[in-house]
Amino acid sequence: DKQEFLELFNGKSMRINRATRETLYLPETCINIIGGIQNDRLKYLVNEENIADGFFPRFLYSRILEHKPLTYTFESLNRNIENQSNLIFEQLHKTEDTTLNIDKDVKQIYAKWFDESQVRYFNDPLKIQSKLETYIWRFCIVLDMLDQISTNTSRTTISPQTMENAIILAEFFRTESTEIHKETLQDGVLESEPVEFQKIYRKLENREYTTAELVDAFSKVWGTDNTHKKLKVKELFTKVRYGYYIKSIRDVA
Repeated sequence: DKQEFLELFNGKSMRINRATRETLYLPETCINIIGGIQNDRLKYLVNEENIADGFFPRFLYSRILEHKPLTYTFESLNRNIENQSNLIFEQLHKTEDTTLNIDKDVKQIYAKWFDESQVRYFNDPLKIQSKLETYIWRFCIVLDMLDQISTNTSRTTISPQTMENAIILAEFFRTESTEIHKETLQDGVLESEPVEFQKIYRKLENREYTTAELVDAFSKVWGTDNTHKKLKVKELFTKVRYGYYIKSIRDVA
């Protein structure tokens, strides 16, 4: 089942062979999974296997930053807002199939974000970038159609503002995924190390280091053999290629 979900993300065709009925062929697929998850269950989703095969970055996450006790209220839901929201979805449902085109301005905005992100997140161990490159265009479709309906306008070309908003949304979800990964897998990992180790780690820049550079940095407080062992701790260091590493806790500087 997991492998099917991995493939369905790309919206490709699907063939379902059924024993007692004729084969079902779906030329296009679209599956949306929406819901909440408890913090203690996140570890089953945020793990090395799901990061390696791309399952983790296929989801979009949003955290509750501050948990507060519930308080009873006698206030009712604003019916005007509810009615307006229902009207938008009704209009969306009634909208005929539309092809949205992309002009030069939108392509340039996307290309600038793409190039900058490729450089900035080239060594991102979570591999979120490639999924956001897909999500951005999906965001554009949703945002542009919502804008057309809410402003009672009609167009067949995605607006530059829509692309700008889609990028903002993509970067929000990048931050959420990164923070959730850190909170789930990495919380307390660095803090459990000796104080001197923490100090050196925090001084490291967010760049690639050779094995020799890291051994030289940590061997005085940790020893050469122990430093080599620490390089294998994925929560602390990510191996980029043979002999090169980056910090796994990227925001620690």
